[in-house]
Amino acid sequence: MGKEFERKWFLKDGVDLKKLNIIGKPVTIKDYYFNETTRLRNKNGKWFITVKSLGTFNRDEFEFRINEKDIDFVPSPMLEKKRYLVRYEGQTFEINNFINLGFELNLVEFESPEEDYEVIVPDWCGHDVTSSPYFYGYKLYEIMKQHIEEGLRIKNNLLKIGLWIK
Repeated sequence: MGKEFERKWFLKDGVDLKKLNIIGKPVTIKDYYFNETTRLRNKNGKWFITVKSLGTFNRDEFEFRINEKDIDFVPSPMLEKKRYLVRYEGQTFEINNFINLGFELNLVEFESPEEDYEVIVPDWCGHDVTSSPYFYGYKLYEIMKQHIEEGLRIKNNLLKIGLWIK
């Protein structure tokens, strides 16, 4: 089991990704959370199971690849994001653009090689949200599910009163 030392920030409003030093093409990531510590991930067609300890900055992490033929079904819904890798001052940052939350959210992440690593924070990083549990995968997944459930509730109510056309 490995250790993860991860910092998170909001991406400042108005930042043009095209002007950053992006490495390669963005990666599409879809996550299904079984609970607060365990997820199933599809990353550009490759599947992984990840188990992380509770916490924010310093967590234990175990991830292993699984073969698609070993998956009996794909759970739904899945939290979806586009991930951009960005080089800054010799460091690699990840910008995650969340797609199906119901609102726009762009988070910047940096995985430190060690706990006391001195990260050089880019000027395009906004407020540090590392210590806030609301900006970690499981909480975002719960928000996404609530958004979908609320949308379905509104749609069903509109259907009942004849204002939604099938």
